[in-house]
Formats: sequence, structure tokens, C-alpha cells
Amino acid sequence: LPAEVGPGGAGGACTNSMMQTFYKNDDTPDIPDVEMTWAQLLVEMRTCLQAKGFTQIPQLSTSYNMHLGTPFTVKPTNARRTKALLIGINYVGHQVGVLSGCHNDVRVMKQFIVSQGFSDAPDRMRTLMDDGCV
Repeated sequence: LPAEVGPGGAGGACTNSMMQTFYKNDDTPDIPDVEMTWAQLLVEMRTCLQAKGFTQIPQLSTSYNMHLGTPFTVKPTNARRTKALLIGINYVGHQVGVLSGCHNDVRVMKQFIVSQGFSDAPDRMRTLMDDGCV
């Protein structure tokens, strides 16, 4: 993740690989390229993770049947409104196990889903973080 997202650019490996997959076009670095299928996204993320020495395997879980060959989207074209809950837990104040990237992941994902048509109005999106910030 870029340094400006937080302490040292800290962030989760999967979030980082997802954003690198979407923002890899040098011609338009601020515009995500989401023209891919779900399967392509997962393969690209896995490739990115492996190149950096990570062993995570990106997975998709849904509450309904879907085909991985369908185009990626976080907001279906027929959706009239959106709701999102983003939670980042760094374990602030703990003696052991304090993380540094979970809050950054929330900020990055919020920016991304807003760019994809989600509303960040308080009645449509909530962020919860254990540092007291939103």
C-alpha cells in the first residue's frame, strides 16, 4: 500500500494484492481497472501474493449461487442503494498482538467501494475501528 494510507503503508496482504490488481494501469493510476471476472481477480491476487512470498489463497464466499466467470462488481448494476459496514481491529492498547494495517485496510476499501458507486452517507455506510476514529 502507498505510504500515505497510514503508518508505513501498513495493510493486509490480501487487501494490498486486490488494490494492486485494480490499480496496475500506469496510464490511469488513480482509476481502478475492474474489467475482469471474479476468477480473474482471484488468480491475479494469488499471483501478486505469491510474487511477494505470501502463502494466502484468496477466496470468495457468497450467500447465493454465482458463477466465477461473471464480471467482477461490488455493486450490481440493478442495485438501487447500497449499505456497507467496514470494521478494522488493530487491537489498540493490547500488550501483545497489536496490528498496524487493519485501519488502513478499512480506509482503502472505503475509498475503493465509494469509487464503485457505494454511498458513504452515514445511513448507508458505517466504519468501526478500535482507535475511536471513523
